[in-house]
Amino acid sequence: RPLSSAETAAVARGERVATLACPPISDPATYGRALYAELRRLDKLGVSRILVESVPESPQWDAVRDRLSRAAAVFL
Repeated sequence: RPLSSAETAAVARGERVATLACPPISDPATYGRALYAELRRLDKLGVSRILVESVPESPQWDAVRDRLSRAAAVFL
């Protein structure tokens, strides 16, 4: 797929960019474990910016959304 404008801008600044696309998982705990493992793997690879699809807006997903929000706050 073509790079998004956010990805293109980050690459232009010399950042290492990754897009994280997890398979559809209906269980937040399973998704969270897969997400955290992938975030750690990308961190070890030296990726400086990770683009992640948003997760459902329901109470069951609060912990995953909170983790993503805290990670995103580093770049705000």
